[in-house]
Amino acid sequence: MNDKLNYGLPKSMRRVQHNNYLELRRYWFSFRSLGVLAFACGWLGFQYYNQESFSTSLADFPWLPYVSTAIGGIAFYYGLALVINHTKVNIYTTKIDINHGPLPLLLKKTVVKSDIKQFYVNKHNRRSEQTTIITYELHMLDQSQNQITLIKNIEHKVDAKYLEQEIERYMDIKNQFVSGEVSN
Repeated sequence: MNDKLNYGLPKSMRRVQHNNYLELRRYWFSFRSLGVLAFACGWLGFQYYNQESFSTSLADFPWLPYVSTAIGGIAFYYGLALVINHTKVNIYTTKIDINHGPLPLLLKKTVVKSDIKQFYVNKHNRRSEQTTIITYELHMLDQSQNQITLIKNIEHKVDAKYLEQEIERYMDIKNQFVSGEVSN
């Protein structure tokens, strides 16, 4: 499986060649992310407009409105991050830095080339009663054969395969088939 398709730059990504590294930016925005943000706004709006009835009807649980507001706030922050954030992958010849922003999330990763054996893309299915959501993940196989997830929730296979291809090309890593890898 060494014959790989040459994936062009996806619409959701930007590629910037710097003097000593390659920067790839994958933007998170999708219409699904607007749904999360709308849900959070609805939750907080309902909470705000019904705060008086909450305080009187929940006298035995005075902490419940605070918990509900915290849940709404977390959902709003996550929805806003899904709308405006991006993943920045800085590829050097000796390491990879993965950051997410501009809203901070605790998902920063750095991987040095000596730990890397292979990169590959894996398909991830999330099922509910009504639907199945398919996303892709960029994984790395380290020298000890451990599988490490680098980037999750990539909506399009082309985006994930492009990241894999560009990282391998820039770091001069020969592509090899990994069991469970999504084919071209």
